Amino acid sequence: MDVTKISDFYVRQQRLWYNKRVKGENMKDQEWGSIEYPITLGYTKPNGEKVSIVIHNSDQSEDEYEKMFELCGYDVPFSVE
Repeated sequence: MDVTKISDFYVRQQRLWYNKRVKGENMKDQEWGSIEYPITLGYTKPNGEKVSIVIHNSDQSEDEYEKMFELCGYDVPFSVE
């Protein structure tokens, strides 16, 4: 996956997460384009443990991003492949 697609995906996921958690909007009401699953989300926890999760659908994506942000904060660097 090229950098443009990763960056675009990151921006969409951040915006979706913000709309759901901060503004209280339902993510399913937003149309951000199609994402081809499965994708792999990778990040490093604050304790240094590396995490790599295969995501198969948008519901799982919501849950995994929420978990990542709760564990690592909003400025966590992550990758999507």
